[in-house]
Amino acid sequence: MTLRRKKSLSIVLLFGLALFLFAFPLQKLQFGDSNRKSIDATGSDLNFDSPEKTSILQKTSKYLQESKLVYNPQGTNDYERKENRDTLQIISLQHPIKVPLSQVKHYKEKTTVSRDFLSKKIKAGVGEMRKRFPTAIILGVKKAGTRALLEILRMHPNVIGASNEVYFFNGYHTKGLEWYRQQMPVSSPGQMTIEKSPTYFTSVQNTQVVNRMFIFSRSMAERLKLIVVVRDPVKRCVSEYTDMVARSKKNEIPAVDDIEKLILHDNGTVNADSELVKIGLYDKHLKKWLEYFLESEIHFVSGEELAKNPLEEIKSVEKFLELSPFFTDRNFRINKSKGFPCFLPDPAVNVSYCLPSNKGRKHADIKRTTLELLRRFYQPYNKQFYSTVKRNFRWS
Repeated sequence: MTLRRKKSLSIVLLFGLALFLFAFPLQKLQFGDSNRKSIDATGSDLNFDSPEKTSILQKTSKYLQESKLVYNPQGTNDYERKENRDTLQIISLQHPIKVPLSQVKHYKEKTTVSRDFLSKKIKAGVGEMRKRFPTAIILGVKKAGTRALLEILRMHPNVIGASNEVYFFNGYHTKGLEWYRQQMPVSSPGQMTIEKSPTYFTSVQNTQVVNRMFIFSRSMAERLKLIVVVRDPVKRCVSEYTDMVARSKKNEIPAVDDIEKLILHDNGTVNADSELVKIGLYDKHLKKWLEYFLESEIHFVSGEELAKNPLEEIKSVEKFLELSPFFTDRNFRINKSKGFPCFLPDPAVNVSYCLPSNKGRKHADIKRTTLELLRRFYQPYNKQFYSTVKRNFRWS
């Protein structure tokens, strides 16, 4: 064998050895990963209704604090854990694929804004722009002022609010967590995402809703902050009835009976099972939430004060959400004809945003005797509610 042939053979052997050494670990990694249980990034098979032990949730919270997780855009989660699989699905979705900047719509104010205000928004939006899970949820209640609260909070530079009511925990949880995240607006790391679904607090599926939200909250790196807007239950009931009458005239819903037929028994007593009446039993609804959440995790807002004195009420919410001070009396202007506040995102520019025309409309005429029956019915529930939340709302 010539020297040249020996050199050629040596090169071939060395090349083959190098190729073997390079390919072997890849092959080993591939076999190792094939045996690993994959996590469905859509979260579609997440079972919120499965029994969850407090110890598992506490362990998960500790795990979240101590672990540094990496989510690979290709979908491979580079960690091995023995924790509950449902909870790991939630954890993995804390690190979703980022939204390319080319797909992010630029922020557009509803009104003209000054350079100073826009500067605050830009500073709040520094960082990776992507869709994130909400860290605060407005749970309810219906016809109490949830839309007004969300619109006010959206003026804050560090708050991004979902435009639509999602109803994930009491209707669309089967679509999966990734679907839920996709319903949220794009935000930066320094901004808080908030969603509102007014029926969460009083849902007929109350137990399941609370359980799902509790599992979700305890699996988050940052626990959920819950907000409930409440209103005099008598006025709330009449307000919802007024809305039903208006919708029936537009043929959006079937014709509506007199309110007495909807809320009273044949013997003239209040029907506690009526949907219009049940929502106002705030203390009964709250008891179920307090079986899962701490009192310090739920903040109550007075719908009446939000309309009459919005600054004081929103300052309390601002503190609860641990937001930097932003609101002043210059951000509000009361619409005297309706009694609702109009909002000035930027006081430097005298342009306001008011709630839609259906807000603050005149209530339907209800018999005084019917209103008095409702007041007497709600009175003991109201007193118990005041005691539980340690605030007197002074409802009639």
